[in-house]
Amino acid sequence: MNNNYQKNTRNSLKYCRLLLKVIGVWPLINGYHGVIERIVSMILIAACLGSLLFALLPTTYYCFFYVKQIDERITIFAPICYCSSCIMKLYYLCSKSTALKDCIEQMEEDWKSIETVEHQTIMLEKLAIANKSTLAFTILLYINGICYVTVLPLFSSPWSVATNATEDVKPLLFPGLDLFIDDIYSAPIYQMIYSAHCAYACLSVGVETALCGIMATFVGHARGMLQIQMALLEDMVVDAKNNKEKSLLPLIVSNHVGILTYAKRVAYAMQEICFLEVTTTTLLICTMEYLSIMAWRDVDLIALGTYVGSWISMTLNMFIICYAGDLLVEEGEKFGEATYNIEWYNLPEKKAQDLIILIGISRYPPKLTGGKIFEISIDTFSSSVAHKKSYGTAQREEEFLARYLRHSLKIYMVR
Repeated sequence: MNNNYQKNTRNSLKYCRLLLKVIGVWPLINGYHGVIERIVSMILIAACLGSLLFALLPTTYYCFFYVKQIDERITIFAPICYCSSCIMKLYYLCSKSTALKDCIEQMEEDWKSIETVEHQTIMLEKLAIANKSTLAFTILLYINGICYVTVLPLFSSPWSVATNATEDVKPLLFPGLDLFIDDIYSAPIYQMIYSAHCAYACLSVGVETALCGIMATFVGHARGMLQIQMALLEDMVVDAKNNKEKSLLPLIVSNHVGILTYAKRVAYAMQEICFLEVTTTTLLICTMEYLSIMAWRDVDLIALGTYVGSWISMTLNMFIICYAGDLLVEEGEKFGEATYNIEWYNLPEKKAQDLIILIGISRYPPKLTGGKIFEISIDTFSSSVAHKKSYGTAQREEEFLARYLRHSLKIYMVR
């Protein structure tokens, strides 16, 4: 038994726990430990939802009832789509808290069962990769969010329909509020609205990074357990050569069933969120590409840089989700190959026959899906990005992009 299993579990979830605490969801998953924690969690969730609605509702009203030009409507559509997706993701995070808790509890049980230092090292390596990915993506997304709420409004034309041209109009992050609030640009009303919009940006980014962190951590844990399975297969052959009576095969089969159960729990907890992530991110990437072309046409370099930064962060967002699903399938296939590539001829006849059962169940590696409609994999990423182009070479270009990102990510993790 691993006496440090609680510490190992906490270290595995350190970034996810912090990001989920910011949006108030972590106590829902981990359980309440007092009245104060329950109140704080409810306040944070309400503040997160309130800031999202505060940005969404006036902007949607302004877009549908006041905007006539298609270019301006598409520009406003991007934050509407992003904000709507964040609200739905926050809802699913809260509604799936029990399923997420089950996944974390099984992670803790797996850590408890890991006894050897070699196996602990395997797990720590995989989870270190997941933590690095979460940290890097969090930094990138927050930098892009800060630029979006500070640089773009200050250097772009202000949104306003309720003021005269002679008035000193300050930038608004989202249009429409001046339709409902008189004298919106006077202190302290403007400062309060601007602060609320900045809070929206931080909290919406928190929702996105929390989802990527959860996905990376869960998949990293499953990959580590599958690698331990491959190490146990090799140990089983060595033990058979040394004529040891105790067989590792029952342990391997039991662990593999546990891994498949864990993967099903993760798939159940994340399927709606993955569906939202892939579909909305694909739509937003299309919008960012269009807005970048419009900014290039108008020689608006500030807007162009902001839109390109948003496009990069959203592309990486979908890539990390799809890459995590692809890694899980890849690790499962490696274990399947290991089951029939081991020196089975050195095993006793009875054990070799029992190995057939393990080979049979390992033919079906664990997979993640988006709403049980499509698999979460690099192929999905390539297809989603390539379908936005109309040229025949788009597929090859995007597959090259996927391979390049995968190779770059591996180099970063080694460092």
